[in-house]
Amino acid sequence: FSLKKIVLGTAQFSGNYGVTRKNSFLTKNEAHKILKTLLTKKLRHLDTSIDYENSLNKINSFNFNNWQITTKMDPKKLDFSSEQNLYLSVENQIKLIKQNSSIKTIKNLLIRNSDMILTTKGKILYKVLKKIKKNKLIINFGYSIYSFKNLEKIIINFKPDLIQCPYNVFDRRIENIKIKNILKKKKIKVQARSIFLQGVLLKKIDQLPKFFHKWKKLFLNFENSIKINRLTALSLCFNFVNNNKDIDEILIGVQNNKELKEIFNIELKRKILMSKELFNPSLKLIDPTKW
Repeated sequence: FSLKKIVLGTAQFSGNYGVTRKNSFLTKNEAHKILKTLLTKKLRHLDTSIDYENSLNKINSFNFNNWQITTKMDPKKLDFSSEQNLYLSVENQIKLIKQNSSIKTIKNLLIRNSDMILTTKGKILYKVLKKIKKNKLIINFGYSIYSFKNLEKIIINFKPDLIQCPYNVFDRRIENIKIKNILKKKKIKVQARSIFLQGVLLKKIDQLPKFFHKWKKLFLNFENSIKINRLTALSLCFNFVNNNKDIDEILIGVQNNKELKEIFNIELKRKILMSKELFNPSLKLIDPTKW
């Protein structure tokens, strides 16, 4: 088993993130422990953003060498007054990220609110992103996807190097055959996030907020799959994503060093039995913005 696919998300370093989060404070000391544990597995890829201010403060003081980052950018914070100004504002955000994280290589630059790429402004942004890549300020660019509605249109007309999208046992929208074929044909990489559905899949139904109780049958079905496979919820969720050959990178988030070590100690199984009934396209459940 290769851990090479793992990218460590740092949104949790900021504070309150995820509906199941117990405490909202992760110390700089704990953040450094997590980064050191990552290094023991020769992993050097972090996912961060200029918006995760507290997290950048915590990682900035770490001694980085040959690390890479995936970073996200909000188009609303860019200057669209002219193509040149747009280029400069993207370049400026890249500089800020590098300064505030002390990491030299931006592997992936992702644009949030991917649907905007289909607008007039989006066309200019796409042009600028290609220039930024050509000038070696980043290695790849892509889109952070929440809705799959326009994905086909976006990847056909404005081909990225990669997309980052949710993927877990309940949310299998990326397995759509048509989308899969386009991604393969165009050699677009896929980075999966929300593999534990912000920690929801790691809890028993009675430990979750009342909001989730309307899907009790689904959660019980999932708990049954855990028993059948003789795995923990953590292991089942990770194996499910890791066994998909179409997923190039897996984004994980942890609240402390102990959780990261648990992920590294996961029992890996090539084959897991999953009920088809677990796939639930109800957006109210699989989209955390609707909680």
